[in-house]
Amino acid sequence: MALVRYDQHPSAIVDYPCDWTLPTSVTITAVVSTVLPAGPTVSGTFPTTTRSQTRVTSPTADVLYQVEEVVTFSNGEKRVQEFEVMGKNN
Repeated sequence: MALVRYDQHPSAIVDYPCDWTLPTSVTITAVVSTVLPAGPTVSGTFPTTTRSQTRVTSPTADVLYQVEEVVTFSNGEKRVQEFEVMGKNN
C-alpha cells in the first residue's frame, strides 16, 4: 500500500494532521515524529485530544522524505502514521 504523499515548498512550514477515533475518555498523551533521510525539521504535537499532527519545515527541493509519527494514548496504546513529503519548488 502506497503512503500518502504531500508536496511541500522548501520555505513552507506545514502541519500534517491525523484524526483518531478513540474510546470515551482516552486522549493523546504524546507524539514523536521522525524523518528519513535527515534534513527537514519535524515535530509532533497534539492540538486536540483526538488530533495529532507533525510539523515539517525546510525540506530540500527534489528530495522525497518518509515521515513517521508515533502517537501514545492515555490507555498506553501506541499507533503509527506514516506519510511522504516531497520537497518541491512551485
